[in-house]
Amino acid sequence: MNEFKRGKNRTIYDIGNKQFVIVTSNNVSIGKSVFPKQIPRKGEISNRMSEFWFDFTSDVVPNHMISTNERFMPLVFQSKEYAGRCMLVQKTVLLPIKCVVYGYFTGALWEKYQQNRFVYGKEFLPGIEESTDLGEPFYMPKATLSDGTEEYMTFDQTIEFVGEKYANKLKNLSIELYKKCARYALSKGVIIADIQFRFGINEEGKLVLASEMVTSDSSRFWDASEYRVGRRQKNLDKQFLIDWLKETGWQGGNFIPIVPERIALQTAVNIISVYEKITGEDFY
Repeated sequence: MNEFKRGKNRTIYDIGNKQFVIVTSNNVSIGKSVFPKQIPRKGEISNRMSEFWFDFTSDVVPNHMISTNERFMPLVFQSKEYAGRCMLVQKTVLLPIKCVVYGYFTGALWEKYQQNRFVYGKEFLPGIEESTDLGEPFYMPKATLSDGTEEYMTFDQTIEFVGEKYANKLKNLSIELYKKCARYALSKGVIIADIQFRFGINEEGKLVLASEMVTSDSSRFWDASEYRVGRRQKNLDKQFLIDWLKETGWQGGNFIPIVPERIALQTAVNIISVYEKITGEDFY
């Protein structure tokens, strides 16, 4: 077993036979910063959410998931330390862009719109309020630069990264996936305001959905019953923690505030509640 790659929230192990094991941590990261305070059970929740959504969207595009059952993995991953946090996947090379789809005016899209209603090649109407339903999802891809920072780009710029064939396919698949996931979540009382997808090429040369899938690290969840246009929404994801950080005045950098226990626990409660609403299963 070899450690293939260690990220902020997941570690990938190469176990041979054209397979990886992805272990999801309880870490919470924002930008390039990883906070020393972990979110209880976050790794298990993220792993289960990814499993649910990979299964749910497999009719749209194949994905890299093989199983979350540790019995099919090397013995080391069957220990209590890794319980519930592992996914066996096809060995996949990720494409160098992150495919972000917005369904509502929030996050980076809302920030860009406030500066200029021309956002990455699209002109939006003036006077749109925060959290407004876009009607038609907006594709806003981004790339990770050499210094580790992420930068949004126009669709034309993605062609330079992956070529025209893949650029079109990634855009169309991302929008189709967002629509399918958002419709289903809304029927369960949850609004998915945005989703970040990752795609890769497996050992057979096929395009597959990879990494994680509609988790608290890659999506923004709102309580549909409390949704109101013109304001920031009640977040049921790690955005709850981000909002707390902004209230402390933290703007990034080497100094990382100590996250209070109550904030960490409430973040865990939020993401567990989303899992239970969407899947219809009790987490515990």
